Amino acid sequence: MKMKRVAMLTFLVLAACSKSPEEKAKDPAAMKSDMAQAAKFMAGQWDTTVEIVEADMPGMPPEMLKQMTGRTNKISHCMTREEADKNAEEMFKKQGDGNCSYKRFSMADGKIDAQMSCTGGQGGGTSEITMAGAYSADAYQMATEMKISNPQMPGGAMTMKAKTTGKRTGDCA
Repeated sequence: MKMKRVAMLTFLVLAACSKSPEEKAKDPAAMKSDMAQAAKFMAGQWDTTVEIVEADMPGMPPEMLKQMTGRTNKISHCMTREEADKNAEEMFKKQGDGNCSYKRFSMADGKIDAQMSCTGGQGGGTSEITMAGAYSADAYQMATEMKISNPQMPGGAMTMKAKTTGKRTGDCA
């Protein structure tokens, strides 16, 4: 999974709103309704940093795993008013690779807790993605764990943990 896509995924997931994970797991219609009333981020220039804090891939040499760990990717993105007004589900459908759906999603009181499943991405793999963090209208921080299964990868699987931070830095240039 490309680093930019990981950053966009965690950034995009941060635009929805509020029922408890337990409630949403029991009632997908309630989760979809909640997401339609998305929490709003401020439009403007956003800087996002993604750091890989841990990676494991069966069959990959330890030195290659060490090279992945600690790598950071910085992305600067202008979030337009139209993008800020959309909910995470709509934005993700446009940016995602494959078919993704939330198993749970809670965004309330400055905290986020989400789990997403994706199928049919590059090479036909599947991904389970969990996210936990904090947010405000102009900043966020997330811990993300991805479990990827793909027959085209060495060992057929990969687990990666990342730390993502983002902040609004001003108006778009």
